[in-house]
Amino acid sequence: MKAGSMSLAAEKRRAPRMPVDWEIHARVLGEVDMVGDVRVTNVSKSGLAVKMARSVERDAVLKVSFAPSDGGSEVQAYATVAWCLGPDDPQVGLRFIGIGEEDQERIAGLVERWLTAGGRPGGSRH
Repeated sequence: MKAGSMSLAAEKRRAPRMPVDWEIHARVLGEVDMVGDVRVTNVSKSGLAVKMARSVERDAVLKVSFAPSDGGSEVQAYATVAWCLGPDDPQVGLRFIGIGEEDQERIAGLVERWLTAGGRPGGSRH
């Protein structure tokens, strides 16, 4: 993806993103095995950016679970692959398509507190 395209993609985001380093469990619907070695790199109330050991197809639906850094309970959600980068070090954008309202608001609150403390709204795709 070209640099101009990257900034255009960031401008189209629905919500500010917060950089994180969280473990996530993910499974592509229709597959038995979990997607191994996955880390969340940024989060917003509408989705996640993740690094994973193997690529997944765009528009695939994944069941995900992760524990935000606020010490609360694990979030379980369904997400679709919105974008993919690189076959060698796959990075994937996941857009939530099924998440509890409380969990979505909890994530939005984490991001808002981070922004209030001086974070910058773009987050990172890398």
